[in-house]
Amino acid sequence: MITRYLAGLATWTGVALALLAGQAAAETKVFENPKANNKYINWCITAGKGCGKSGADFFCNQNGYEEAQTFFGKITALQATVYLGSGEICLEGSKCKRLYKVVCAREGGGLDVEATVETGIGEVNDEEEGQSPNEFPTIPLKKTYTKGMAKGDASLVSMPSGFGDEYGIFVRGMDDALWMTTGDGKANWKGWKSFGHELAASPSCAYVPIGAFGGGKSVFCAIVTKSNGIQLVDMKSGVVIKLDGATKFAPSLVYGNHSDGRRALYLFVRANDGQLSVKTFVPSDSESPGAQPWQGLGGQLQGAPSCLWMGGNHIDCYYRVSVDHTIEATQVLQGGQAVDLGGKTKKRLTPIHTNKKKEVRVLVKGLDNKLWARTWTPATGFKDWKQVPAIDLNSQPACLQTSTAPARLTCIDVAADAKINALNFALEITD
Repeated sequence: MITRYLAGLATWTGVALALLAGQAAAETKVFENPKANNKYINWCITAGKGCGKSGADFFCNQNGYEEAQTFFGKITALQATVYLGSGEICLEGSKCKRLYKVVCAREGGGLDVEATVETGIGEVNDEEEGQSPNEFPTIPLKKTYTKGMAKGDASLVSMPSGFGDEYGIFVRGMDDALWMTTGDGKANWKGWKSFGHELAASPSCAYVPIGAFGGGKSVFCAIVTKSNGIQLVDMKSGVVIKLDGATKFAPSLVYGNHSDGRRALYLFVRANDGQLSVKTFVPSDSESPGAQPWQGLGGQLQGAPSCLWMGGNHIDCYYRVSVDHTIEATQVLQGGQAVDLGGKTKKRLTPIHTNKKKEVRVLVKGLDNKLWARTWTPATGFKDWKQVPAIDLNSQPACLQTSTAPARLTCIDVAADAKINALNFALEITD
């Protein structure tokens, strides 16, 4: 991601990672000596792969153009270059050939943005690709490349009114900035937008449906900076709240209620001593307004926590204590019990509500790189873990139920090549 824009959400930039379509006239732009993070761009997508025209096309795609009309390369024996596909740095002299000049082309310059749809199970024929939204759920699994790239894991959020779309994807970009795209939660995602900052871990974002935390409904993102500092970013106003404390792991931000019944934001992290810790934010009309001191909640976490609001001030957190030992910490604010969930994963767990909050599903990437699910209901408790053979994952899945009739989930996966894919599939395959 080459250029950052820090303007408000109303301005979508032409630097977004999207394919611009729907205009008749051709449009070109010349990029001379392009850089990312102050380093020249290697003309290969990754080391030894996708070089020359492929690398130039990839660069143009990232800047909102369809292809490279012409391009020129140059050896930079004494200067490092960056591979856009991996973020890795080339320091090997004559192998560090960079893009010297690229002429990118696209048809038209409007903001009619559409993502590229790929198949999930088998091939999608022409008739299926032209399906209406009502027919879309008949496809078992639909995979959409969102035209973005990221490091780490994504955060998927149901968006408030005023943001233009139902769902938002938030990531740590290849330039370590905070990036966002919005869409319908299925196959249609708009262009990506940068909000700057320098992230050291994946963000965690939450929809705040009331105005007590920033002058209206908004989305807040918790981020970890390069110095391991922790910050809250109001994605609507751009206000940044710098917090005390430090962590090296991705945070978990949850909206819920305070013990006095007021609304509250809870920020959970793995503290430097390994235990689960929380900082609570309550609005100005509460008995104890503002940010509260950090509170240690115990446990010894191996990775980042993921927490889920269950109603009132009841929040459950999920985390790993080893590769083959996952935990549900129930009612963490009241000192509840730790439940061994079993299962094996090297990633953080993803707990979500399904079927109108009547169920909880815990989703993980298994050691076999498949999606695994464990479902809880009040009547049955937790069922056994179930593998979903049809779904391969590289990152922690960021998931939400995006339709109810029929019931379907959307999970965001950051692939090994850093591409951000949206997987939309029937909820029943996780039962």
